[in-house]
Amino acid sequence: MNITRLEQIAEVFGIEAIELLGMADKNMFNLSCTSSCTNYCTNTIEMHNTYTNTQSIETKSEIEKLQLMLQLKDKEIELKEEKIRHLTEVVELLKAKDSL
Repeated sequence: MNITRLEQIAEVFGIEAIELLGMADKNMFNLSCTSSCTNYCTNTIEMHNTYTNTQSIETKSEIEKLQLMLQLKDKEIELKEEKIRHLTEVVELLKAKDSL
């Protein structure tokens, strides 16, 4: 199957030819090019590398964002626990005052 045909099939499905080849899912395959499509193959592989790098950066960014959210939640929990301790002390002081 030639590259042009793959592009046509991909267009029908509304996806990139690279996705038809399974490169987006880290699959292994053997792609042999004739001299007429060598530039296309090189460009396709470069597009895949750019796509993979972008996806990797987005994933790292999302992980960092989630880690910051977890740190914020931990801090909120810590502050709420401290508030509970202070309110418990106030209640104990009020009880002690009433018993006098």
